[in-house]
Amino acid sequence: MIRLKKIFAIATLVAMLFVVGCDAQGTTPDDGNAQNPTQEKLDTTDAIAVVNGELIPMLSFDISYKIHEKAYKESGGEAYFDSKVGDETLREALKREVVETLVENTLIRQYVQSTGYEVDPADVDQTMAQFEVLLSQNPETKAFYEEIGITDDYLKSEIKISIYREAFERMVMESVENSEKELSDLYASYVVSVKASHILVSDLELASDIKAQIDGGSAFEDLVAEYSEDVGSISDGGSLGYFSRGDMSAEFESVAFSMSVGEISQPVETQYGFHIIKLEDSKTIDDMIEAGEAEEKIDSYKNTVKGLLFDQYNEKKVNALESEGDVVTFLEKVMTSTED
Repeated sequence: MIRLKKIFAIATLVAMLFVVGCDAQGTTPDDGNAQNPTQEKLDTTDAIAVVNGELIPMLSFDISYKIHEKAYKESGGEAYFDSKVGDETLREALKREVVETLVENTLIRQYVQSTGYEVDPADVDQTMAQFEVLLSQNPETKAFYEEIGITDDYLKSEIKISIYREAFERMVMESVENSEKELSDLYASYVVSVKASHILVSDLELASDIKAQIDGGSAFEDLVAEYSEDVGSISDGGSLGYFSRGDMSAEFESVAFSMSVGEISQPVETQYGFHIIKLEDSKTIDDMIEAGEAEEKIDSYKNTVKGLLFDQYNEKKVNALESEGDVVTFLEKVMTSTED
């Protein structure tokens, strides 16, 4: 299944401006009052999906898709609509993502409502007022909303969905906070910074030869002095010191953070050339605590780890709602490679 969450989110932001906390992805304009799942037959003529007996109208798909389509067009992506992304065109993948998000929004709202949580109308009104101010400052967007059929009721429904999702995320985060054993294990194992040295050359064949020399017993530091083109680190045996995730190029970092202390990598290509990396040391959160590093810095890394665990818990919970729920989609109604 093709997932375009990052692209989808970018398109949403572009299309919906700032939306003041709204989730731009479509949902049922009537706030999704569920149909009776025990009734013998639902009229799905104008539905794009049925979630636990609740119809998601085609109108919700149409509005959400048009918002994202407009965002792609304005960002120059229209030329790629009919190019392949895996087995689908980009247009088809976007349509699939819209439907999946409609279903996910509905499952999350249903779940949160099942816990007894309800949205405060005052919160909806406050956010709606803020959004209307933004909309009044953007007449072109306002005209587009009117053109595709976005009403105040629809916008309020989107605000409610956003609030339900925020409540869902709080519930997931509460589970993370209560997972003391998992957090403790991550604090002890998750590498937050490493110390590495490298040899940098511009030719892959030379880099491979240097690695062969190392494997044959030559000293890493001697080869740094002889071959490395990084003049800033030669005098220190190729040392780059300690660095955290995000400080180096993605290719370099991916290898460095996956190595064991003392290990020497195969040649790694980045925009700067070919690196042979030697991992000198690594630090976990527990190592930072033991070393007496600043509490603010430690808390920052703890929050990073909690964020990683949150993503896992959130995905697991959403997947459970999908697998345990009664979900039927009608993608065939909209899955054409080109617009009619």
